[in-house]
Amino acid sequence: MSDASKARRILFVCRAASSESLKAAQALAGLENVHVITATDLNASSIRDEHGSLERIVTAQETLLEAVALANEALGLPGLSVEAVRRTLDKLQLKAALQEAGINTPRSGRQIGFPLVLKSLSGSGALATLLIKTEEDLKRAVQLNSDSADFLLEEYIEGQELCIDTITINNEPQFHSICCYQPSILYAVEHPETQWSCVMPRDMQPYHTFIEQGLNAIRALKVGNAMTHMEGFIDSNGSPWFTDATLRPAGARIAPMLAHAYDINPYRAWARVAVDGCFDGPWERKYAVGTIFLRGSGSGVVEEVEGLDSVQREFGELLVEVRPPRRGTPKSVSYTGDGFITIRHPETHVVQHALASIAKQIRITYSSKANAAAEWRERLHNFGELNRPAWDQANQAGENPVTSEAPRAFNREMYHDHPENVFYGTDDGAQDGSFSEFAQIKAHYESVAPERRENIHMISVAGGLYGLNLIPLWKPTRLTIFDINPTAVTYFKLIRHVFTTSRDVAHFLQRLTDGDYEAQTERAQFVRENIRLKQRGALPRERGSTKRPYEQSWQYAFENFDLTKKILTEAPLEIRTEPMESDDFRSWIREQNSLWIYSSNITEFHYFDLDFADTSNVMLLQIIFPGNVELLDLAPLAGGPVKVNYEIPLRAARIS
Repeated sequence: MSDASKARRILFVCRAASSESLKAAQALAGLENVHVITATDLNASSIRDEHGSLERIVTAQETLLEAVALANEALGLPGLSVEAVRRTLDKLQLKAALQEAGINTPRSGRQIGFPLVLKSLSGSGALATLLIKTEEDLKRAVQLNSDSADFLLEEYIEGQELCIDTITINNEPQFHSICCYQPSILYAVEHPETQWSCVMPRDMQPYHTFIEQGLNAIRALKVGNAMTHMEGFIDSNGSPWFTDATLRPAGARIAPMLAHAYDINPYRAWARVAVDGCFDGPWERKYAVGTIFLRGSGSGVVEEVEGLDSVQREFGELLVEVRPPRRGTPKSVSYTGDGFITIRHPETHVVQHALASIAKQIRITYSSKANAAAEWRERLHNFGELNRPAWDQANQAGENPVTSEAPRAFNREMYHDHPENVFYGTDDGAQDGSFSEFAQIKAHYESVAPERRENIHMISVAGGLYGLNLIPLWKPTRLTIFDINPTAVTYFKLIRHVFTTSRDVAHFLQRLTDGDYEAQTERAQFVRENIRLKQRGALPRERGSTKRPYEQSWQYAFENFDLTKKILTEAPLEIRTEPMESDDFRSWIREQNSLWIYSSNITEFHYFDLDFADTSNVMLLQIIFPGNVELLDLAPLAGGPVKVNYEIPLRAARIS
C-alpha cells in the first residue's frame, strides 16, 4: 500500500450527480499513487485552505472546464489552459481558430437566409439550439431569448452529422473514433417522436476526409493533453464542416460505446490523460456499436412502454446495455430521451439493421400531447441546467459522486431471487473472451511464497462461475461459494455435479447440451433447461443471460479438467447466501485466514467494509468491467487487524 501522505492529491470537481461523473471519479482513484478529493464547486480564493496541497484540479463536466482552468492557473497547477478552454468552448473563438486553419465552419449572420440555426455561444446538448425556418420563427426565438445576448445565428448545414472523439497528448491526437448521428441532433430535437441513435461503425475508412480535417481542427485548437469531442457534418458534396467542440468525455452514451467497441475503460483513459498526460493505446476497434434513445411524441409522464419483450427475443445476443423508460417519470426534454438500448456486433450492417428494427418496435405513451411552442420555452428554460437524462441511474437514485456511495449501474435487488438474472457463461474478464486478464492473476499466484499456497481457503461469488478457473490455479483445500441469488447457487451446484461426474471436457459439454443429468427441484429443472438452451444458442433473455460459450468462460478449468474435478470432488464445500456486507458474513470472515477471495464486480453495485483479524495470507481479487483486474494482497499489513474498503479501487489499512 502506498503512503497516503505521499500520494498525488487530485481535486475532482463535479457539480451534478450522475453515473458518468461517478465513473470518472472512480477512474481517478484507480490511478497509481493518487488520492482523490471531491468538491461540488470551486472557490479559487480558498481552495488550498479547504483542500490543502494539490497536484491539480480536474473535471469531466463542460460547464466547469473554464472555472477549473482558471483555478489551476491561479494556483500554478498543471492542466488545460484557460486560453485553450475558451478557444474550444466559445463558438466564436472556435470558428475563428478553425477558419484560420482552413477548416470549414458554417457562415454566421442573418443575411445568409433561411433556414438558420440559433444556438448558444457556449452551450452543449442542443437544448438551446433552434431551427429557424421563417421570419416568424426568428421573431419568436428572439422574444424567448430576450434575457440573453449570448446567442449566435449561423447557416444550416444539411448532410450526415457525426462526431470525432480524440485522445490528444501535447497537441497531437493519439487516438480517434467516429460516431454517426441518425438523424441529426437538431432534427431529433425538432421531432421528438423520432428515436435518435448513434452508431460507431467498425470501419472508419469511409470517413477519412472528415477524420483528416477533424484531426487538423484539434491540432489548431492547441488543447495540450485532453480527451476531445467535436461535432460536424459531411455535406452532399462530401465536404466536412465542423460546428461544436468540447474538452471532456463525450455525452450521449458515446463514452460507454467506446468501451464496447474497443473493450477498454474510457473513464480510465480520460483519467490517464487528465492526470498523467498519457495514452495507453493503441486499441483495436473490435465491434460496431449502436445506441438508440427511447422516446416518443407527447409530454407529461411516461405511461406505457411497448416492444421491449420482442426486442429482447429478437436481439438478445446483441444487447450489451438496456435502460428502459420508467413509468411515472416526467418526459425528458433531451433528444437522449427516457431510456436507451445499446447493441454491438462485429458487422456494422447488423447493428444498423437492429437499430432500425428496434425503432419500429419500441413505442412510448405519455400522459398528454405535445405542444411545439411549449417545447421551445421548455428547452430554453432548461438550458441553464446540465443535461441530466432521465435514464441516468445515479440521478434517479439520488446518488452523489462526492460521497462514498457505490455506483448503481443496476439495482442490486434485481439479482436477489430473480431467476432470469443469472449469467450462463461468465461475462467477467476481457470482453473479447480472450482470457488475457488471467495472466496477471496467475503471475500473482506464482509470485507469493510457497507456504502461502499450501492451505488456501478460496471464497468465490457464484455469478457466472468465473471462479471455476481459479480452482486449478489456487488449488484450494477448502471452498466457499456465495451468492444472494438462489438460482445462481443452484447453477453452481448443477455445474459442480456434472463436472465431477463427467469423463472429460467433451463429455461434460455434451451432457450440458443434452440435459443428461438429474435435476430434482423445480429451480434445478429451470436451470438445466436454460443450460440446454444456451448450448443450442436459443436461450431467451427473459429466462437468463448468456454472453460467451463455456469454452471461453472456463478456459483454465478445461485445460486442467482432471485437477478441477478432483478439487471440486474432495475439497470441503460451504454455500452462503447472505450478502458480503451482512453482519453474519462480516462476523464469519473476520476470524478466517488463508483466504483468497474472488468477488467478481460486486463493487460496481455497492460499497462496504470488511475486517480481518489476521491478514498474513489474505488476498482479494475483483474484475471490474470491462476486464480490469484488481488484486489486493493484504499480507504486507499482517501483524494486526485490518479494515478493507470494498470499493473501486480496493483499499485497506491497519485498524489502530
